[in-house]
Amino acid sequence: MTDPTIDGEGWMRRCVLIAAPRQAEAWRIALAEAALQQGRDVVFLDQAPDASEARDPHRIFVASDHRFLRPSADAERVVLLHGLTHFAGLDAVSEEDARVHLIEMSRFGVEAIDWSRGGRRVAEDAPQRLSLFDDFEVCSPMSPPIGEGLRDQAASKALTYLEAGGQSEWSPALFITNARPAPGAGGDWLDMTGPPRALVRGPYLWAPPGRWKIKLRFMIDGDGAKQEFQFRWGPPLTPVLLKATPAQSGIFEVELENDWAEADGMELTVALPHSAVSGRFCVVGIDVSEFEFRPSA
Repeated sequence: MTDPTIDGEGWMRRCVLIAAPRQAEAWRIALAEAALQQGRDVVFLDQAPDASEARDPHRIFVASDHRFLRPSADAERVVLLHGLTHFAGLDAVSEEDARVHLIEMSRFGVEAIDWSRGGRRVAEDAPQRLSLFDDFEVCSPMSPPIGEGLRDQAASKALTYLEAGGQSEWSPALFITNARPAPGAGGDWLDMTGPPRALVRGPYLWAPPGRWKIKLRFMIDGDGAKQEFQFRWGPPLTPVLLKATPAQSGIFEVELENDWAEADGMELTVALPHSAVSGRFCVVGIDVSEFEFRPSA
């Protein structure tokens, strides 16, 4: 008999992928208890399994790594995003380590969503008693607590675009800046003085395939308003570009849309194409939202 694990043919009829590392153990316990109570066969995978395990069509396979799952063409797929947007401890590490961790968590979530191919997503708003399949229910575990630090709070808001509704509010603190604080301005004002460069760029969080919109609100003073700006949005290698010169001080809003043909990072860049001898710039708010989800084929 041909081994499906060798020729690539999937054979699992029911697959559950745990996308939130902090929730992996809690979900394993909840699923094991539900299986015991309901007399169901649940298999937890820590490596790629042998195809001989898969003859029961009601058997449920659970993994924290999608590479260990072998879904059939008509498989029921469930992704557990529950807990993915809850962060704690980021304020105790360096800014760079916190940024890398957030990017990695976004990658985990996006890979899980992409793997689901439009299947069911279980997020933070899941009911306490949850039906994963027609004949299998589980009690959702408690969500892990969110830290009280500024980074934990910002990170927890940053990944809500992976949940139902597909939108997030991004803190300016998630972005990399290449400018000094504007002297005497206070707050988050940046000094535009200097050579041509990207003033703000980031956050490099991952997006699943689809069309995504960014909305940037910013303030600028009279000197800065005389400068030409370049706003870029999209996958890092294929951004859309908008050039604008505000001409007067005030609060402005820019909206850009772009397509992600495959899972990739999201990059918003605010750049100065020319040198500036003065000017102040401040990001007020950034919102990202999903226009159209396109699961991989």
